[in-house]
Amino acid sequence: MSEDSSTSNPMPVSTNNQSPLQLPSDQQLVRITNIKLNGNNFIRWSLSIKMYIHGRGKIGYLTGEKAEPDAKDSTHATWDAENSMVMAWLINAMEKDISANYLGYSKANDMWNNLNQMYSDLGNQSQVYELQLKLGEIKQGTDTVTKYFATLKRLWQDLDMFNEYLTITEFFRFLARLNV
Repeated sequence: MSEDSSTSNPMPVSTNNQSPLQLPSDQQLVRITNIKLNGNNFIRWSLSIKMYIHGRGKIGYLTGEKAEPDAKDSTHATWDAENSMVMAWLINAMEKDISANYLGYSKANDMWNNLNQMYSDLGNQSQVYELQLKLGEIKQGTDTVTKYFATLKRLWQDLDMFNEYLTITEFFRFLARLNV
């Protein structure tokens, strides 16, 4: 899984306690995530995106809990601006060929649901099978023990995201493929 193929465009962030919508002109740049959605890395990408958006206090726009108020409501303008901001964060954390398909959305929740439907392999047994194959084939080779273990751990974490029951065999697979 190529998941760190490129980095997101830096996004401005406020250096004080202002609303995230009121950015000063002397803003610092921060990456939303170092993972861009490329079609093969949805699980890790979505976890990273959710952490950032939750940290900014805007997760309700993804989950749908922050419902759009009536257009005449005094809070509608703020909702619209924050919803657009969340959609921009999502778009800017995607490869260009993927983001082009999501520019027409008007609600972050609809965009998020479509992304989940399109790219999530949760419950997809072929993805679990592919991960199991990778685990069965991986060897230390020329990698350091640390790099080899990190690769194995990433595959184990991917399997954990599928809620598969993993046993002590992970440890034995690690030991069996060490250069001894």
